[in-house]
Amino acid sequence: MSSHLPLILSNRFEIQLTMKTVKFCFLMAVAVVLSASCSRDGMVTLDIASGIAAKPDNTGIEVIAKDIRVVELKGEGLYDIRIFGESGGKLYGRTADNILAVFSEDGRLLYSFDRKGRGPGEYIVPSFRFDGFRDEIIIYDFQNKVIRYDAKGNYIDEVRNDVTSSLADIVPLDDSSYVATIMSHLRRDSSLLYLDRNLSVIGSALPIFNQAQTSQRGLIVAEPIYVFNSEVMFLPRAEDTYYCYEEGVWRPFLKLEQGRYRMPADLSVSVGQYEEKGKYMDEMGSYMAGQYVFVCYAYRSDNAYFYDVYDIKTGKRLIHNRRTEEEVYDDGNDGWILNYDGMEYVVFPHYVKDNVICSSVFGEDGTTTLLRITL
Repeated sequence: MSSHLPLILSNRFEIQLTMKTVKFCFLMAVAVVLSASCSRDGMVTLDIASGIAAKPDNTGIEVIAKDIRVVELKGEGLYDIRIFGESGGKLYGRTADNILAVFSEDGRLLYSFDRKGRGPGEYIVPSFRFDGFRDEIIIYDFQNKVIRYDAKGNYIDEVRNDVTSSLADIVPLDDSSYVATIMSHLRRDSSLLYLDRNLSVIGSALPIFNQAQTSQRGLIVAEPIYVFNSEVMFLPRAEDTYYCYEEGVWRPFLKLEQGRYRMPADLSVSVGQYEEKGKYMDEMGSYMAGQYVFVCYAYRSDNAYFYDVYDIKTGKRLIHNRRTEEEVYDDGNDGWILNYDGMEYVVFPHYVKDNVICSSVFGEDGTTTLLRITL
């Protein structure tokens, strides 16, 4: 990879380098469950574009919540913890400095481990996933290797080959295979690769939809893969439709209709051009939990950042929060409003399982409050 090229890391973590700005946008790849699963008939379409002109509201997601719990994650020396997995009543989290920590559901630290380094089983710049089929922790490290630990943090193995040197994201399909994406600047004929347990290629799926997916100049793209209702889904870069994997077939499942506000693929991977990009929806992220779809996006022509919630069964928009760029980046209000017990929180779905959202709120001293919201 050329050192002068900006990089889009998977999941709304976009680094755009220009002479004047370094901009960070974070979009977590989350494991989520949708009550309206892939097996439902037909594709669902949500009218996202109409939100640009719609009157905003200050409605909080408490209006759709069935239960809200506030949990303090306790662990000496562990700061800014985000949950990335859950199994058997245990919460698997990572700290800001990439220590793995496992908690009980009431926030007690059960154990933690720190494997930073350059040796076998060690990582430098990791990306974490939890494999629910095998109860394993998968780490893709930017040393171009994949490391696997068991749920207690015991080292299993690591793989380094031609595939791991180009990985963008990897998700288990079952207990013996994975689906993966690779970096956009590397030549390929398909969007997705199937891998065996040894991370060797055993197949491929879905065509290349647009030139943003194969960007070699400007922004380099790393496309994330998602898990909805134990069903794997993929949203190609600069496209508006989620594809769902079901019985070996990928089919369209959910369309986020953006109309004239959908950004052209070539513009989405260009460096700069902020005035032109401001005419379109940008920094878009989407999450699903229960019967609800969470969608966030920027529309810079109006200095607006929107945070919406839709009912996937009816297609109706239920929540439409709006903020300015200053409120999002200067004040740290990137997320949906939650009013609970006399407090107003800003919630971002760092991890979602079934119909439960986990959002971490960080104190000035680095302590972590976990909000668990059942929808």
